[in-house]
Amino acid sequence: MKLSDLCILDEGKTAKLFVNCPALESLTISRCNMNLNNVYAPKLKCFIYENNGYQSDGVSIIRLCAPNLTSLGFRSCLTHKLDYSALNINSPLVTAKITMGVEEDEEIEDSADEAYRYQSTEEKELYAQNMLKLLKALSTMKNLTLSRWLIKLVSEAPNLVDYESLQLSSVQSLTLRPFLSKDCFRTITYLLNISPNLESLEVIIYKSPFNDEPELYPFCDEECDGSVCNILIMQPPYHATADL
Repeated sequence: MKLSDLCILDEGKTAKLFVNCPALESLTISRCNMNLNNVYAPKLKCFIYENNGYQSDGVSIIRLCAPNLTSLGFRSCLTHKLDYSALNINSPLVTAKITMGVEEDEEIEDSADEAYRYQSTEEKELYAQNMLKLLKALSTMKNLTLSRWLIKLVSEAPNLVDYESLQLSSVQSLTLRPFLSKDCFRTITYLLNISPNLESLEVIIYKSPFNDEPELYPFCDEECDGSVCNILIMQPPYHATADL
């Protein structure tokens, strides 16, 4: 089931909607303004939540109980205020893909770097904090994908990362799409250090839109197509497209 451009602010009505769909296995909520403070979906396997609006107080809270959930996708832009501290997923989650865009319509575009610069430090830190809460809530995931703007945002808040004491002990496969920058590479190293059971790694590097880094990174062999580089081999001990 896909819900798009829908507004349901009453918690009871939202809960009733899902109670009346007991066999629901796949759900996509896109560009909606919904109260998801109390959602129980016992057979839900795939949940995608992308570019949705705010509650009346300006913050969206997701309290989802889905014991059979195996695939999860979140996509939002930097201005969205999301609180994942109440996210309840007691399930054998397999795959999680988390994407952040600067603007709602596209993840990256010609004006994205300027839009990113205009965001305040407080807004960026709040978004990064909520994303780290999301990662902590997804403690059972095995396959994780993180987007380039999200990695950049977290790279600019190293103290916040340490404070959250994040561990990705269950992650076995990691896909990262960073910009080519020193800060992003430090974040990649951090993610590897907190993923002790990682078996495979894929890194897809995008040229930084800020023109603040050299065109080539000396520790990678790369195949480039325009502004995108697929990293095929990284210096030991990690190999981007092979088993570790």
